[in-house]
Amino acid sequence: MQPTRLNRRAADAAPAIEVAGLPTPALPVLRFTMANGVLELQDAPLVQVLLANEQRARLAAEVEQAALAVVYRLSGEPDPTRPYGGLVTQRLDISERTAGELIRQGKLRYTCAGKKNYRVSELAVREFLGDAPS
Repeated sequence: MQPTRLNRRAADAAPAIEVAGLPTPALPVLRFTMANGVLELQDAPLVQVLLANEQRARLAAEVEQAALAVVYRLSGEPDPTRPYGGLVTQRLDISERTAGELIRQGKLRYTCAGKKNYRVSELAVREFLGDAPS
């Protein structure tokens, strides 16, 4: 299908800009519907900065969620492919006995995957350390 004359003019009128290193067509007007009205931005550099910041924030949130999804074991051989060898003892830099005491005292949340086969999430570790995300 061949583009119409109108589409070619629209494409010529909106040159591509780069957002986070990727070429995207320039937006003549960016509209945000807000509770107290509509915010319209016609400034291409400002739109570019807003889009880059939004993309950066989304990527940071995805990285944070991936980090929180990490689960550590209490004991066993370290796995070099996992963060901190996949062991909570290496993550907290404590002994296996101390980690067991923290679990028994209820200071460190865990799940049990069999008899004395404890699993501790990164979120539980951060809660224990006092820097859990809100």
